[in-house]
Amino acid sequence: MKLATSLFVLCIAFSGSAMAAEVYPIEFDRSGVGANLSIMFVDQVFEADETWYVTGKCENVGGTTVAIVDSVFAATITVKVVANSKRADREICVTNPKDAPVEIRTGLLS
Repeated sequence: MKLATSLFVLCIAFSGSAMAAEVYPIEFDRSGVGANLSIMFVDQVFEADETWYVTGKCENVGGTTVAIVDSVFAATITVKVVANSKRADREICVTNPKDAPVEIRTGLLS
């Protein structure tokens, strides 16, 4: 049930013009207030609901607002950032790289 709910939320959160480009702009919200999606980063691919590949920065565009949480129970989905786009379920770009968590900043540098 959690997976079905997560997929429904993702479809809504990522709908719009980003679907045509297949790279989803993400804005990280440190406060977590008003975020469209809450995620928890995991260490292993098999633990993740989705794998994300970071394509780079995409400043000055609107994006899905994402809050980072520390509990799988508080997360809408769990995410593993991967270094290869072919292994990713979703490719993202970051609208506010200065606010991105270390897992994403590492992806921006690779």
